[in-house]
Amino acid sequence: MKQDQSCDILRQLIPLIPALLLSLVIAAKAYGQDLVVRFDHQVHNEEYDISCEYCHYYAERSEQAGVPSLYDCLGCHQVVKGTTDERRFEIRKLEHHRLFKQNVIWTRVNDLPDFVYFSHQSHTLKEMECEECHGEVANIKAPNPAGKIKDLTMQWCMDCHVRGHEVKSQAEIIKGSTECHSCHK
Repeated sequence: MKQDQSCDILRQLIPLIPALLLSLVIAAKAYGQDLVVRFDHQVHNEEYDISCEYCHYYAERSEQAGVPSLYDCLGCHQVVKGTTDERRFEIRKLEHHRLFKQNVIWTRVNDLPDFVYFSHQSHTLKEMECEECHGEVANIKAPNPAGKIKDLTMQWCMDCHVRGHEVKSQAEIIKGSTECHSCHK
């Protein structure tokens, strides 16, 4: 008798499964929007005096500066849990990503078109500071995907390549190439 009751309950629930799954998908998508980590450059740079290169450690030795991995962040944030509700909420997102084995979703500050070749290493070897191209990123609370800090247009880059950059260790001004193939794939 009990088995028959169980089967009856299951038969009644089966038609509800698609609706339940759909509501779970909708909730996950809505919640997923909240999983973008709003990285506060100002807190890390000004309050804790962490340099750009600490998180973007590939900038000095690679073409791409890269973004920190989840485990780079958690290296500090297993101990540092935030001093405000807003900061604690962002750190909990990192813990969520770790728990569910997901990559961190970052909001990019700058994004060049795919046909543009840019090497961070060649610029850092010429002793250029991050702010020269990226602007005062360290002073913003969180990147605004709709607004760039610096307008990295071709004309802006060309102006810098023609004007040149003072390399203090060599006491000279080095100019960048203006050949098309230097920056375009």
